[in-house]
Amino acid sequence: MALGPKVAVLLATFHPNHFTLLQIDSLRKQLDVDITIFWGDDGSTEEEKSLIHNTLRDLDYKFFSFENIGATQNFIELLKKATGYNFYAFCDQDDLWLPEKLITSIRKLRDSNRPALCHSRVIVFESGEFKIGKEVCRDHSMKTLVAENCFIGCTLVFNAELRDILLAYPTEGIVWHDWWLGWLASSVGDVLTSVQPLTIYRIHQGNSIGLPDLQEKFKRFLRREGGVTLRQAKLFRDRYSSIITELSLSELNLWINIYQKSRLLRIFSLVWDIKRRSSLSDDYLRRIASLFKTP
Repeated sequence: MALGPKVAVLLATFHPNHFTLLQIDSLRKQLDVDITIFWGDDGSTEEEKSLIHNTLRDLDYKFFSFENIGATQNFIELLKKATGYNFYAFCDQDDLWLPEKLITSIRKLRDSNRPALCHSRVIVFESGEFKIGKEVCRDHSMKTLVAENCFIGCTLVFNAELRDILLAYPTEGIVWHDWWLGWLASSVGDVLTSVQPLTIYRIHQGNSIGLPDLQEKFKRFLRREGGVTLRQAKLFRDRYSSIITELSLSELNLWINIYQKSRLLRIFSLVWDIKRRSSLSDDYLRRIASLFKTP
């Protein structure tokens, strides 16, 4: 009896806890797919790793140990090791997947004959309460995506074609795996969406990212090292300029050029710049914040 499409689930852990055990149980309950878990641990204790080994013992999994490489490089290294699968999915250690998460995304991906990813809405669990997360962004053009990361990494499911393109080029220097992969799918293939929430996204004190409100977004921007996004955009352009669409390259260059101007010229450019972020308030915040520091 066929088990369904082969999926490599890329599980990245860093000091896993009881949330991780619940997440693994939700992987066990995925419907109509044949999954292999590629587990990469980044510097946890032997006791913590032993707990996860015991929890995974009835599942098909492969284990890799890393030391202080960070979440993005953890996922990239797992991608390199996971060969021969139809589909791939990033898996954070403290969320929960609904049983239809993988197969729903895969059905959408099957509508594309190009490199593609699918991202979806989430159910947010915070302080003991559940609420539906904001709608997924509809504009997947580079002009929008370069200014706004509308991808939640734990929702991404993508096909082997997109994975192969990513790994056909150097992967050094990538800061945000989800944003980078979204840029790539937008520029060489398809970005698909599911309005159906498929992941329970857990917000707690240990979250490295979370879902910030407008005030928190501004604070994070000011705390972030200046120019990181600009350097990522330049690196992406230089790395893929020969394969991305002319439109994506043009939109990317337009955004880069704004932030390479003097502060005075940048002010005028930002005043007349097109709307980029999906939310109007977010877009005003982008313009104001960018006057203080290069993104």
